[in-house]
Amino acid sequence: GVGVTLMQAGDRTTQVQTWAVTAPFVEEIDTAQYEDLDEGPCLTSIRSRRAAVSGSLGSDTRWPHFGGRVARLGVHSVLALPLTVDDRVVGAINAYAYRRDAFGDHAVQLGSQFAGPAAVSVYHAQLLATAREKVARLQRALVSRAVIDQAIGIIRSRSGVSASEAFDRLTRMSQTENVKLHQLAEQMVEAAARRARERRV
Repeated sequence: GVGVTLMQAGDRTTQVQTWAVTAPFVEEIDTAQYEDLDEGPCLTSIRSRRAAVSGSLGSDTRWPHFGGRVARLGVHSVLALPLTVDDRVVGAINAYAYRRDAFGDHAVQLGSQFAGPAAVSVYHAQLLATAREKVARLQRALVSRAVIDQAIGIIRSRSGVSASEAFDRLTRMSQTENVKLHQLAEQMVEAAARRARERRV
C-alpha cells in the first residue's frame, strides 16, 4: 500500500496530513505516526530530507513504539521518500509491504527518481489551490463591497445624508441588530428591490 502525505500550514504550526492512500491500512499507519506517536519513517524522511527504509519494522530501534504497532498489523517493510522542492519539504510518499525486506536499493533509487517530479507537481498544485482561494476571497469581498455601497445609496436617497454618514448609520444598525454588515446590506437591498417590484405590479 502507498500513501501520499502533505505538509499543511496552519495558523501557528505546520501539520502533517495523509492526502491519499491506496489501502485503508495505510491510513491507519499514518494516523499512528502523526496523531498518536509522533514517530515513524514518514516523519523521519520529512525531518531528515532523506529516504527512510526498513525491512523489519518490529525490530527497528529508530521507531520503537511505531514499529511494534505496525508489526502487529502484519506490516514489516517501509520506504518513505520526502517530496522536496528546492529547500522546502512539501510532503512524502510512503510505501508499505507485508513481507520483510521488500524495498531494496533499486526501489529506493526508482522511488527517488519519481519523488522529484512528484514533489514539483504537488508544490504547483498547492500554489494553484492557494491562488484560487485568494481569488475567491477577493471576489466575495468585492460582492460584499458592492452590496454595502448599494445599501449606502439607499440610505442616502431616503435621508439626504452624505456617504460617510450613511455608512456610519449602516454600521450602527449592524451593531445594534448584531448582524454582519454585508448581511444587513443584502437585506436592505433586497427589501428595496422587493418594494420596487411591488410598486411596478
